[in-house]
Amino acid sequence: MLVYGAIFAVLTALIFTMLGAFAARLSRWMARRPRVGSALNIGAGLAFVASGLSILLLRPRA
Repeated sequence: MLVYGAIFAVLTALIFTMLGAFAARLSRWMARRPRVGSALNIGAGLAFVASGLSILLLRPRA
């Protein structure tokens, strides 16, 4: 059981290291392209508005 825990810990560390490296590269790429960040902010805002409208238009069940 200890071996499985060690394998899990190593794989978890590896995955989070790869995730961090990818996030760093993506962050540098987006820093060079401010329009991409603006587009993502607009998309997130539209998603929040759509979510709010869907909640607003929900009808309670009888």
